Amino acid sequence: MGLLAAASIVFVAGILRGMTGFGFALVAAIGLAHVWPPAMATPVVLLLELVVAVVLLYGLDRAAIEPRRLVRLCLGGVAGTAIGTLLVSGLPAAWAKPALDTAVFASALAALAHVSAPRLDTPAWATAVGFLVGLFAGAFAVGGPFVVVWFLAVGAQPAAIRANLIVFFAVVDFAAVAFRWPTIGIPAEAWGHAAMLLPPAFLGTWAGGLLFRRVNAAWWRRIAAYSIAGGAVLSLARSLLS
Repeated sequence: MGLLAAASIVFVAGILRGMTGFGFALVAAIGLAHVWPPAMATPVVLLLELVVAVVLLYGLDRAAIEPRRLVRLCLGGVAGTAIGTLLVSGLPAAWAKPALDTAVFASALAALAHVSAPRLDTPAWATAVGFLVGLFAGAFAVGGPFVVVWFLAVGAQPAAIRANLIVFFAVVDFAAVAFRWPTIGIPAEAWGHAAMLLPPAFLGTWAGGLLFRRVNAAWWRRIAAYSIAGGAVLSLARSLLS
């Protein structure tokens, strides 16, 4: 029953990732925390994220990539991932999880409010946002909403957002696994769980890619905003009930 639930969770997460370029960790980390303890769920999500990211790179619309934004995001993301991985090893979950839930919920409110802030489209902000995402990704395998809200706020187009996110998360996921392996460690069981969940993750990602080609820009933005909000509500609910 646990494996069936986990497969369903990563399938839905894959659909969201394939369609929007983000959201896999947001759905999978929250859902798999009900199947396995965080010490197991987090590395499983990171491993699945990494493989899914590599697969998405093959079908990437490279013309939509924006190096000006992407390079700064990646530099900040790698630095944040290293620090997040080190911090989580000594940070009490009782302090860290409520802070993460509150931050994700705040980003969801910003997305739903359709905040427009073109002035934030600077190298410094891109680096800072990348660092914040990397910090939470390294610690909890979650952090995507922050960069999505930033992209929406600066007025980036859906195709560019999706392409940039695919590359950015591939870099951050690789860094998260690379930093976690020699420091915190990845349980042997996590590799097996991730391998068993790859088929539904791939299937969901493929279906999400098909859906992306069928939705217009306005619908894509709505889906992105409400996905963040839904994940934030579920995350806060889990925090309050735990």
